[in-house]
Amino acid sequence: MTKEKKNIISRCVMCGAFILCFFAGTIFSPLEAGAAASSIINRHNKNFTKPEDAIEYYVKKISEGDFSGALDACAGNGGFDFVAFSEEAGFIIPFNQWPDQYKMYKDMNEIYDANNLVKQTKELIWSLLEPDIDFAQTYSTQTLNAAEISNNLNPSRLASLEVVRMEDDYIRESNKQKMADNCKKMAKRYRADEYKEYAVLYKWEDRYYSGGYTLLKFGKNWNILGPYATYWGSTQELTETTEKAFNQKIVDYKKEK
Repeated sequence: MTKEKKNIISRCVMCGAFILCFFAGTIFSPLEAGAAASSIINRHNKNFTKPEDAIEYYVKKISEGDFSGALDACAGNGGFDFVAFSEEAGFIIPFNQWPDQYKMYKDMNEIYDANNLVKQTKELIWSLLEPDIDFAQTYSTQTLNAAEISNNLNPSRLASLEVVRMEDDYIRESNKQKMADNCKKMAKRYRADEYKEYAVLYKWEDRYYSGGYTLLKFGKNWNILGPYATYWGSTQELTETTEKAFNQKIVDYKKEK
């Protein structure tokens, strides 16, 4: 394929994406985009000497309908070791975070990370408020009622959301060293001192849900990287469970095979 043809295809794809975003209502003026970026970059992270406190704070703010407050519990300094990540992964991802030794890219990384947290938090909330509709799909308005979904997504419905249990000791003894080594690599990737994951049991409207959190430690303070836990097998989509089943899963995870 010639360079000219590639450019034509690229322009067509960009045009199509613009049209889609226009109808989706996601086109912002430069002033709006600049204001949004500035508000993210200039936000002040809360300091949590215990990782559990960061999780509690994040969930509390979500239950109060305050995402800006929840974001204060999250890691957002734009740190990313581009070389370490690429060499460990064995490939380079151009649309991922960029080398953080350059201020402009570090600022971009911070916004990139915040955008990830927006999507992850949306998916967490969606799994509670619209559990029967797949978050990852696109639906015709002939199939779903937009007004009904809008009403269902009212954040005031999250008021009863709370954390019941947080557990970081759920790895069997024979796997602990491997996990510790992987956590060191992950911490290095984000320029952090430590990396940690938690299994979390939520309660909402008298029902229980399983999820997880990944956190980073910078100096003495812990912040959330995302509401998921890879080793626990948890994405940001919460899974309905029972308190007994959650506790039993912790026990089973620790058993030697």
